[in-house]
Amino acid sequence: MKIETGTKNLDCVVESGVATITLNNQKKRNALSDELTPALRSVLSKLEDEKSVRCLILTGSGESFCSGGDISSMSGMGKGQESDKVEILRMRQRTLTLRLYNLKKPTIAALTGPAAGAGLALALACDLRYAVENTFVTTGYGKIGLSGDYGGTWLLANLTNIAIAKEMYFTSRRVSSEECYRLGIFNQIFTPSEFENKVGGIANDLANAAPIALNYMKENLNSVPDSTLSELLDREAKNLYRCAETEDHKTAIKAFMEKKSASFKGC
Repeated sequence: MKIETGTKNLDCVVESGVATITLNNQKKRNALSDELTPALRSVLSKLEDEKSVRCLILTGSGESFCSGGDISSMSGMGKGQESDKVEILRMRQRTLTLRLYNLKKPTIAALTGPAAGAGLALALACDLRYAVENTFVTTGYGKIGLSGDYGGTWLLANLTNIAIAKEMYFTSRRVSSEECYRLGIFNQIFTPSEFENKVGGIANDLANAAPIALNYMKENLNSVPDSTLSELLDREAKNLYRCAETEDHKTAIKAFMEKKSASFKGC
């Protein structure tokens, strides 16, 4: 099933519970733009409410994941009232990377090529990140005299540590896929020939898992940076018993006792 995005620069297809969103502006290395980005926000909103969708893959067409913001459109950033511009950016960030981070479904960033700037932030906002060998990521902001946006600093620092995030932001160096794997930024890296099948298999497994349980797992884990252990124990207790009341849990227990595979309905 194809989802209408309103622009040729963004594709979305749903198959077997997996929605694959493809940034599709190869001439600009899939840069975020005033056409692509609003469409992406809209599609994320649609997919979050679509019950047939249980897992999302975010990827890029061609040889790039996303090169960040379209630099050719940045010359007017210094114009206008600062308070107005800040408020607009706050809204844009919250309805893109924050929505992606908090989406109540598993999300996968599939990097078939480089990710830079806000494109890297998009990948970091996903739950899992898989990349092809011999690609790279870069924060890139320092090279154009900017400090960063779309939550990349928080996401990278929480995924690795403050020192690594500072080094990557201060230097804007290219960080290879192999180093990203060692740092924990990428979950796995694959050869180009196996990439699509491997990531697709992971996505299908997630789409067939218990969606309510996955939602609460994500809520528990996303709350870690802002919670004490005591607070997290309380959250885990509440969410565990929310899951225990579902038909999926009862079905899974029955299937386990009968040594069968459970079929989860999301209820």
